[in-house]
Amino acid sequence: MRDIYETAKDEAEVKRRLRGLVEYMKWRSPETLSVYEHYVEQGLDREAHDRFLDGLHTQVEMFLKEREQRRRKSAAAPPSKPEASLPIQPTTQEQGMLQEPDLSFIYGLAGEG
Repeated sequence: MRDIYETAKDEAEVKRRLRGLVEYMKWRSPETLSVYEHYVEQGLDREAHDRFLDGLHTQVEMFLKEREQRRRKSAAAPPSKPEASLPIQPTTQEQGMLQEPDLSFIYGLAGEG
C-alpha cells in the first residue's frame, strides 16, 4: 500500500491501484482498506515529524555554535568598558529564534537565554 502512495503519479492512479489491491486481496469490507490507509498515513506523519525534529536540531546546533564563536571573539578582545555595564543585545537571528515559543522553551530547559 505504501508503494502505491509513493509511486503513483496522481490521485486517480492511487484510487485505481487501491481498487486493484482490494480485488487482489479479496477484501469484503471497505473498512479493511481504511484501516490500512490509516496505518500508512501514521507512518508518513511520523516521517514528517522526524524531518521536522532533525531540522530543528540542526538549527539549534547552528545557533549554539554561532553564539559560542561570538563569545570566544568577545573574550579574546579586551573590553573597553566593564562587561556588567554593557547590555547584551541579541543578533537579528537570535531575536527571531527567541521569538519562537518552541525554541525559547527548549533553550529554557537547557538553562540557556
